[in-house]
Amino acid sequence: MNAHRVFSTFIALLKNLMRDKMAIFWFMIFPVLIIILFSSIFGGGGGNPVNFDIAVIEKDVPKNLSFLPDVFENADNFNIVKLDLKKAIKKLKEGNLSAVIVIDGETLEVYYNNSDPTISSMVPYMINGIVKEINIYLSGMEIPKIVKTKSIPIEAENFGFIDFYIPGIIAMALMQLGVFSAELMASLKERKILRRFLLTPLKKGEFIVSFSLTRIIVAVGQVLIMIALGHFVYKMNINMNFPLFVCFFLLGIILFSFMGVLVGGISKSVESANGLAQLINFPMMFLSGIFFTASFYPSFLQPVIKALPLTYLGNAMRNVIIKNASFSAVKLDFFVLLIWTVVVTAVALRLFRWE
Repeated sequence: MNAHRVFSTFIALLKNLMRDKMAIFWFMIFPVLIIILFSSIFGGGGGNPVNFDIAVIEKDVPKNLSFLPDVFENADNFNIVKLDLKKAIKKLKEGNLSAVIVIDGETLEVYYNNSDPTISSMVPYMINGIVKEINIYLSGMEIPKIVKTKSIPIEAENFGFIDFYIPGIIAMALMQLGVFSAELMASLKERKILRRFLLTPLKKGEFIVSFSLTRIIVAVGQVLIMIALGHFVYKMNINMNFPLFVCFFLLGIILFSFMGVLVGGISKSVESANGLAQLINFPMMFLSGIFFTASFYPSFLQPVIKALPLTYLGNAMRNVIIKNASFSAVKLDFFVLLIWTVVVTAVALRLFRWE
């Protein structure tokens, strides 16, 4: 491999990318707008969750309210877990429970996970709705409040919802940067530019390395902007395992860049490349736990969520950026992404053509 040819091609491709103002908007500005939008509006509701794991602790259940545990057992959106209070709070802090309800006389103490935006906005609201129905049933009118609720937010390891969003959006931005490379590949092929490389000493591998380097440079800019925004504007908790972050950053951008090369390689026009890229982008964008946790989605979608590579990249980014996670905590994410990367890279190289 000739380093001079790789560098010259890399510079040419980078200049070509920088001339595309719309691409710069989507790759650099759009993820930032998503962060600002969600950090501004979240806290309200929107949609009904499917299932939440909740522990119900019967501390002091009055005889006239002995039916309360059964009410929550039969609620459509709750999976009731049997635990004592100490273990339940521990699991809540670890993020393995959505809420803990303690029945203490006529008061329901509702401990909920405040670090998860889906849970913190929906679970207390749903429980209050159930309590309201109970009071109507007991009193025959809406005004008297026989059963009271006391909401107690618990932040899992002191993390807030911005800590959930920004690492996920970083993963999403890497995915979009790579996948939408398909349009550029298709455009170069359509304009016969790739064909001209056949007349040069440039090898296929050298071109693809140069192409990937342009994506890595832009991705570094993306990440720096988003982490700076999160830290200085939204006070994101950063406790980064830097070597693992670099590892997942490179895995992610290489995987999705080769996915873009693959899509661009099999597309016969820019329009078809864009259509295929969108077909990949939207399911991963909305089903990979970037904006909502996996528990938000119905059970029939869970196999799809677990099959998407962005699910594992988003999970890994949250762990290594916010929790300073060790390799053992993210080894599943690593090996799934590695398998995806090897397979997609092999197929992309196999199908790549200059024309």
